[in-house]
Amino acid sequence: MRVAEPRTLYRYGALAWVWRALLLGGLGGVVLLVGLALRSGAPWPLGVAVPLALPLVLAGVVAVRIDRQEDGRLAVTTLSGWRRRIARERLGRPRVRRSAQGTLTRFDAPRAWIPVRGGLPLYVDLLADIPDRTALRDALRLPRDAWARGV
Repeated sequence: MRVAEPRTLYRYGALAWVWRALLLGGLGGVVLLVGLALRSGAPWPLGVAVPLALPLVLAGVVAVRIDRQEDGRLAVTTLSGWRRRIARERLGRPRVRRSAQGTLTRFDAPRAWIPVRGGLPLYVDLLADIPDRTALRDALRLPRDAWARGV
């Protein structure tokens, strides 16, 4: 009997490694600041370290790969490297934004924020490498018009 391979629905791409390198640099800064605070007894390094640590927390919700398993669950790998298996029934109604406001103009930046019952939400950048948009849309319960025009 042959076991079916998981089907890849979503890949963020090589840019995920750039983000991970930046996060590791931030983590190094947090460790240095906490060490400085403990060694010197001064509280100000902790005040600097806390905002520097916030992106590390958000890395746990940014999806960089989503595979559909044979049991119907979604295997999600996040930017922090955390792997989660999520049943489709636990996915809430996604909030999709199709554009973002830059300094001078609005630009296409489709993305989805998906609540997960009993766990952390998922953030999915819809401009990533998506082999089959229909399969991803159905798996995440995205609206039909989730992608910006022309994408």
